[in-house]
Amino acid sequence: MSKKAKSPSSDNTLIAAALGLIGVAVTAYFGYLGLVRPHELSIEATRVAEERLTVVALSATPSPSTTSTTTSTPTVSATNTPKPISTATATNTSIPTPTLPCGDCTSVPTLTPTQTKRPTPTLTPCLNCTPIPTPIPTQTKRPTPTPDCIYHISDGKGGTVPITLTPPLRVSKIIISMTQKNSPDPQWGYSLLEVEAYGDDLSKNLALARNGGTAQGSTTQENFVATRAIDGDRKDPSRWGSNPEPGITSIQQLTITLPSAQLVNTIVLYWERAYAVAYDVCVIHD
Repeated sequence: MSKKAKSPSSDNTLIAAALGLIGVAVTAYFGYLGLVRPHELSIEATRVAEERLTVVALSATPSPSTTSTTTSTPTVSATNTPKPISTATATNTSIPTPTLPCGDCTSVPTLTPTQTKRPTPTLTPCLNCTPIPTPIPTQTKRPTPTPDCIYHISDGKGGTVPITLTPPLRVSKIIISMTQKNSPDPQWGYSLLEVEAYGDDLSKNLALARNGGTAQGSTTQENFVATRAIDGDRKDPSRWGSNPEPGITSIQQLTITLPSAQLVNTIVLYWERAYAVAYDVCVIHD
């Protein structure tokens, strides 16, 4: 028997199939790179590859032939004309974001945080509660200033008595404390016609009532009130007189308050006939 000769058409078919596979690979590669439309070219390449493989399979199947004594190789005539691959123009089209298939999707609602209110504390009733006393702020009183005695005499002769303050002081009050009368007669008390106070200006009496001064005596004899000692009149009967009634102590006092603390360097006393033999002149000053 003679050997069966290899058909040249089979070689051509294999070459064409190989070229087709190479084309498919190249097309898939460029489609992968995104230079052509990936989805359409992939379908086209798959279709072409299936056609090429079908052609190869058909060409590889031997054709039925009649029995002959002559050894001959049946010639299969096949025209394997590859289908031209469509050329797509590469465009710089961005790859769309894939949309995941969802059969029955329900959007997840956005949860809005709720503000939880703090519970109001419940006060437990107190059966035996003692209320806490509210402290009352105490007002601190300014200490009463101590009078500063600037003049003392135990053998006074009455009349006009000028008293000089050295150095001058800012005086707010003048206090005249009398401890001994000039007569043992019980019908006599103490009597001052006028009390005057001066600063540098000797024409201005700082203790004068019409300038804002006030006066107060420890006792008063009838209408001889204390303000008569600062009314600017040095003549009797404009005077202050203490109460001479029996049982009244011989210690008496007359206080002159200036309208404000003022610089004083001279105090003048004008005594009536019922003057004090022993007395002190004190001032309250800043």
